[in-house]
Amino acid sequence: MKYSQEDKARIIAEVLGLLASSSASVRKSCEIAGVCAPTFMLWVSEDAALAEQYARAYKASCDIMADELLEIVDAEPERTQHGTIDGGDVANKRLRSDTRKWLLSKRRPSEYGDRVQLAGDAENPLKVETTIDVAGLSIAALEELANLRKK
Repeated sequence: MKYSQEDKARIIAEVLGLLASSSASVRKSCEIAGVCAPTFMLWVSEDAALAEQYARAYKASCDIMADELLEIVDAEPERTQHGTIDGGDVANKRLRSDTRKWLLSKRRPSEYGDRVQLAGDAENPLKVETTIDVAGLSIAALEELANLRKK
């Protein structure tokens, strides 16, 4: 479908607004704005300024999702008619919070992921240290180690 420049601008503003103000998915935001997600993502890939706006809206969406986690877990659990905590409500909250945590860890791993560093970087270079017990080595083996160290 061909969009006029005015329609395209309105749709982009609406999608970015929905993303930046809620944890709605890109697909859902596009659906509400009246455009299919692949079309919107094509627009983003073709326009550097739009890509920057999209990145900011996406970041805001993740931060909102993180706030929702607190709301989910802080909400009072529903109770059964007998006054006990409803296990189904607890399971539902766990599912909702675990899903959001997983999504955040994939969408923004630098802020919401578990940091596991397997290699060094400029600030924390990888150091390899080796300890060799030389007590039982022969003189020839010790000389060979000394020669290796010189290289």
